[in-house]
Amino acid sequence: MRSPFEKGTNTVDCATDYFSILKIDVEEDMLQMWLIWEGNVVDCGLVPVDRVSIQDELYRLDNTTDGPKTREVVRRWARDCTRHHPRCRVHETASFVPTRLLKINNNTANTTFRLVLRSECQEEIRYIALSHIWGNGPVEEKLRLLGSTYDELRQEKPINYLPKTFRDTMIVAQYLEVIYVWIDSLCIIQDSKEDWHTEAATMHDVYRHACITVSALSGEDEHAGLFYERDLKLFTATAVKIRLSAQDKALRYYYEHDRGWDTETNFQYQNVLVHRAWCLQE
Repeated sequence: MRSPFEKGTNTVDCATDYFSILKIDVEEDMLQMWLIWEGNVVDCGLVPVDRVSIQDELYRLDNTTDGPKTREVVRRWARDCTRHHPRCRVHETASFVPTRLLKINNNTANTTFRLVLRSECQEEIRYIALSHIWGNGPVEEKLRLLGSTYDELRQEKPINYLPKTFRDTMIVAQYLEVIYVWIDSLCIIQDSKEDWHTEAATMHDVYRHACITVSALSGEDEHAGLFYERDLKLFTATAVKIRLSAQDKALRYYYEHDRGWDTETNFQYQNVLVHRAWCLQE
């Protein structure tokens, strides 16, 4: 493929047929590629493959969203939020604690949980909130906090007692070293109008003060889970070969995310959760 440069014409060997290159701008130690993507002209930076650190999460992905590399990325993002983002630190300085939480116990041979009350927690705690879709199955078959299940949920239960999305949320909490989780169906008494009215009035505080909100984007119900296998070809940066002059050796470059064509970001907006008004409020 021949590509017109602002500083001469160079040879570009493109590793994908998904887009058409318009031009590549060459400046000192920097390349910028302009291309047509889904009918739009977009641009992205190019990173020499030999400069990419083995720890760089942008180019080193797991084939599952629950892999060790993904977990480390989430841990680092969480640390960055609490250290560098003042708005993300609000939960550390506020004393709000939800009326009820699920407390994870890792001190037993098998991880367990139980429903705890605000009075049993310290004044300032870290907790994770879950945003999810209940689904269309019979509500009476779903695990919920009811007057009849209250005492049972106050007792230690193995996390395998929970549907998969709830279990996965507790797994996320564990690798972020958080021991409290808030899930609406298990922390609000579902057959009590009085409790629903009280808790609905504080819903904004529940999500505002959670150290992280986990969103089950693709889950049609509480059994879908949070994690999925993915085709790395859809998310791993494609490499292009560029020879800056006829005398130069062709070098491989990754294109950076994102200047208008981030596949995974676009993928997120196709998921069911983001189209639910209640979840938008959350």
